[in-house]
Amino acid sequence: MARFPLIAIAFFLVTLGVSTWALRGNSGVGKPAPACASQPTSTSNVATSPADVIDGAKHPELIPDLVAYRLFLITVAEPENATAERKQRQRAFLRAAGIEDDDLRSVVNVLATFKANYDDLVERYNDSVDVATRAGLEPDLRTFLSQQDALVESTREALKATLVAQRMGRVEAYVQREKRNMKVAKEDK
Repeated sequence: MARFPLIAIAFFLVTLGVSTWALRGNSGVGKPAPACASQPTSTSNVATSPADVIDGAKHPELIPDLVAYRLFLITVAEPENATAERKQRQRAFLRAAGIEDDDLRSVVNVLATFKANYDDLVERYNDSVDVATRAGLEPDLRTFLSQQDALVESTREALKATLVAQRMGRVEAYVQREKRNMKVAKEDK
């Protein structure tokens, strides 16, 4: 499977029209997937069969923490040069997650680093898909997914280093609660 699976309707992605990233590769229907671009998430991007989806409303315990954190980070991360509206949106999410005003700047910096690194990772993967396609090879999705997981984990560790234990505990509790509002493809476990 060369196409990055768009794996989720995260807790607030659909209602707020948050951008997600799509990777290039085979879309599974014989046509190339679109280039990496911001696209609004919709239910049509999620696995089509309910049997292929973990519904967090029914089974939040089946959604791995790493996946939940990835969805959280993708949702709240903004670039350093985000618009005032995007920054306001980000602050609202962070406050809901238990981040207090005195921690906002440092957390926003960690998230901006995540966003830049994630965008770079996606771009490198998309470039590798182009090269592999021209050579008649399968793109290396497994390496991308491993690097993505490492980035999410290192960002989580950076947040732990930035926040006092009590406030990080609030973030972790928030992500756990939000699993009830997530739907992820089983292949993403």
